[in-house]
Amino acid sequence: MVTADDLTELSEVRVVLNKGDPGSQTTSEEGDEATNRRAVWKLVDRDEDTPRLLGRAVLAEFLGTLLLIGIGIGLANPRVLGKLEPGNRILYSPNMGIGASLAVGALVYVGLPVSGGHINPAVSLGLFLDKRISVLRLFLYWAAQFIGGIAGAGLIFVLCNYKDRPSPTTGTVSYDLVEYTYPQVFFNEVFGTMLLILAVYATFIEPNQDLNYLKCIVISITCMIANPMCCINPARGLAFNVITLQKLNSVGASVFGPLFGAIVAAVIYNTVLKTN
Repeated sequence: MVTADDLTELSEVRVVLNKGDPGSQTTSEEGDEATNRRAVWKLVDRDEDTPRLLGRAVLAEFLGTLLLIGIGIGLANPRVLGKLEPGNRILYSPNMGIGASLAVGALVYVGLPVSGGHINPAVSLGLFLDKRISVLRLFLYWAAQFIGGIAGAGLIFVLCNYKDRPSPTTGTVSYDLVEYTYPQVFFNEVFGTMLLILAVYATFIEPNQDLNYLKCIVISITCMIANPMCCINPARGLAFNVITLQKLNSVGASVFGPLFGAIVAAVIYNTVLKTN
């Protein structure tokens, strides 16, 4: 038989269920607050841009880009390429792209907890356009990435004695502007970087994506696809060309093309692909 005490207990349970779990309400409120914080662009994010957090993040971007550019240019070492037969050089070229792409994934994974592991000014721009970082963080990241890239290129230039090589331009970003027009080169950079930024949005921004090491593998694969046709990183497009003062006619497309590609990706993602 159901007693009055049982009915009272059931009614109390019903009240709790209707109200919902207080803990889940707090989590929901915190999620709404985080969403509202990202609803507008900010000059400075007072929570994220503290001197300690921002200093560590900027240093991580500097070191990450330095290593990325160093590895990328080091793979194109003219001392190695000069000893290869022409046929073997063709086989070696895909290995350079694969090695550089895997390095991207590894460095992103290492830098992810500290700075987000951007190591690419186009990625930083893409995340800024999605309101993920502040204006201050964007420009400090850009400074760290370009300076880090030039520092990495300078180290490789000195350590590998590029200045003593008959072809010191090996490792620069260059296009044959006789075979390709400048608009074609620019389009390649825009399209390749757009693909990269969309991959970043899909893996690091979309919900229910928790396995960070798998995200980095996706980024590496995307770089392998885009690498043969373009630079997709303004720091890479500028660094070694500035150090060698060679092939400067390609710098415009390889710096501004990726940045424009990030803008195109942000528009496509926020108008078509965004799920939340």
